[in-house]
Amino acid sequence: GISIINCGNTRRLDEPRLSQKSGGLSGPALFPQTLDNVRRLRDRFGSRIDLIATGGIDSPDKALQVLAAGATACAYFTGFITRGPLLARRMLDAIVKAHR
Repeated sequence: GISIINCGNTRRLDEPRLSQKSGGLSGPALFPQTLDNVRRLRDRFGSRIDLIATGGIDSPDKALQVLAAGATACAYFTGFITRGPLLARRMLDAIVKAHR
C-alpha cells in the first residue's frame, strides 16, 4: 500500500532563528491536501493498491471522509496528541456505525 501524506515539508519559515528557513507542516492544516490526494490516487489506480490516508485526520468525521474518498485505511499522529488515545475508539465506532 501507499501512505498518503504524513508531513508536508515545503512550508517557508522566515524566522531567522531557524537555520534551515523551512519546516514541516502537520496536523489539521494538511487534511484538504490529504483528501484530494486520496481521491486522485484512487481515480488513477482503482482498487489495485491499498491507500493509507494520513495527514490532518483528527476526528471520526475526517476518518469517514478519507474512507469515503477511497482510502483503504487511515492513520494519525497529531490527533493522538491533541485528542488523546480514545480517538481511535471514537473513529472505530463511527466507521462501524457508518457501515451498518
